[in-house]
Parts: sequence; C-alpha cells; structure tokens
Amino acid sequence: MNQDSAWRRLFDHAVAVRHLLRGHAREVADLLDLDALQPLPASWVAADGTQRHGDAAWRAPYADGSGRSLVVLVEFQSGVDHGMAARVLHYHGMGLDAALRRGELDADGELRVLPVVIHSGERTWRASGAVPRVVVDNAGELVLPSGRYLLVDRSGAARDDAGNVVAAALALEAAPTPAVAQGRLEALEEGLRDADAASGKAAMEGVLAWLGIRWRRLFPGGDEAALDAWRRKFLNEENDMTTLADRVRVWEAELLERGEERGIERGAERERERQRIMLVRLAGRKFGPATARELAVRIAGVSDPEELALVGERIIDCDAGADLLERVAGSG
Repeated sequence: MNQDSAWRRLFDHAVAVRHLLRGHAREVADLLDLDALQPLPASWVAADGTQRHGDAAWRAPYADGSGRSLVVLVEFQSGVDHGMAARVLHYHGMGLDAALRRGELDADGELRVLPVVIHSGERTWRASGAVPRVVVDNAGELVLPSGRYLLVDRSGAARDDAGNVVAAALALEAAPTPAVAQGRLEALEEGLRDADAASGKAAMEGVLAWLGIRWRRLFPGGDEAALDAWRRKFLNEENDMTTLADRVRVWEAELLERGEERGIERGAERERERQRIMLVRLAGRKFGPATARELAVRIAGVSDPEELALVGERIIDCDAGADLLERVAGSG
C-alpha cells in the first residue's frame, strides 16, 4: 500500500477524526458531539451517473441538539495537488446532490461540510484554497468560503499535543532516525494514558496499522521483528519479552552490522550516527527517557564530530536533564 492508503487505514478509526478536529480545528470540535461520529461512504454518484471517490468521510451531530450536523471530508495527499480547490467544490456539490436524493440533509435543508487536506509530503503546499484554521461565527456556523479547505501538514503538527494520533503520524513521517521515531511513539503512548482504555487502544491500533504500511519506506532495512515488538509493547501484549528500547537497540546494532542503507552515507556518517545513538542512550541512563527522547530530536541533524563530542562532555558535566537540554540547544 502507498502513503495515502496508510492514512486511509488510520482514518478507519473515529479517534483519528476526533484528534484531527481537536488538534487543528478546536472551535469546530467544541460544536460537535464527537462521541456520535458516524462513518460515511467516501464515494458519491451524481444523478447523471458521474462518480467521485474521496478518501474518508465522517459525520457528527452538533452538540446543542439543533438538528444540525457536520460532514468532515478528508483527503490525503503525499504530493501537491493544484486542482484541490476545484475538487473540493465538486465533492461538496455531489455530496449535496446525493444527500438530497437520500433525504439526508439537516433539518434546515442544509449539508454542512468541512473539507480537510492532510498533506504528508516534504514539499511545501502551494495550491490555492488552503486555510490554516476554520472560523466559527456566533451562530455556530463555519465561516469557510466555497472552494476553501483546512490544510494540515507537518508544519502544523507542532500545534497538537503529544497524545494526538494525527500529530504523531505526521511527526513519524518526518522522523530522521529510528531512535527519534521511538521517542515520538513513546510520547504518543504517554499522551494516551489519560484516555479511556477503549479509546486509547483504538488510537494505538490505528497508528500501528498506519506504521505497518509505512514501515519500509520510513526505515529501509528495518526487520519485521522490531515492528512486531513495538506492536506488542504498545498494545500491552508483551510480558517478559524484550522491552521496546532493547529491541530498537538490537535492531540498530544489526542494521549497522549488516551495513544496509538507511538513507545515510556509509563510513564516516554511519559512525556519527552510531555516536548519536550512544549519546541518547547515555542521556537516558543518567537523566531518564524523557530527556533522551528530546536529546535525540535535537542532535538528529548534528554531523560535526566535535559538536557531538561536546554533547558527550555535557552529559557528564550536567546534573539535571533540563540543564543538558538547555546547553545543547544553546550550542546551535
């Protein structure tokens, strides 16, 4: 399956829609009863037989009992589609036509639609029609002109909290190393601990299904045993088996030993990657996993051997993880 198919798999779960709205359209989320989300067919057939296939569609009633509802129409894009504004207009028109024929309009005869584009590619999205946020008026109506859509991409992932599955998937898309990916998955797990058991498990199942599809592209050469260990760990199916951190360390060692490609140069760069991994482990042993995860993010792009050596000295010298992170950030 390709990148867009992986996102469709994630949005088979209502929890992904809830996190999408709460993370990127909070004003909209506050209007809705998100516990009553219902999946809709993402394909429409017009009266003339014309078909249009979308990616994911869900409907939620307004929480005020007004009889209004909102259809959230989600499109997944790994590349930039300069015709997206026209597609959004076409989707809305066909959806309105289909709802009218099936008698599925709101009580006031309206069909309220929020189009969302999730862009997971590396290129900057420059297509017309994108808006960074959706405005809601005093009557609880979306202020979104025709042809406009909410854009969610990597640059906006930072607006979400650590327990948001959409933010986690976008962050994993951009993870430069398996060590960073591990930290981001663990941050997601921590963020989901306050959710009820069923919701938290559904969220992790969705992310792991997504990760299973994206695994080989994100981490070339990563063995399936490591992925299985992550799945057991996060779904609480692992008892006395090797911990996630140990499995990732074993995988790192095996991958380096085999000399397989991981998107980095051989030789000197591989040695610097080994050094970064070692620094993260040392920081974890001294200051704990939270500091180790943050350090992995901060030194992911550092390739100067002298700067990496300086990080090692600071791990030794510092008495607190916060001090270490402040000094590493200050080093540039």
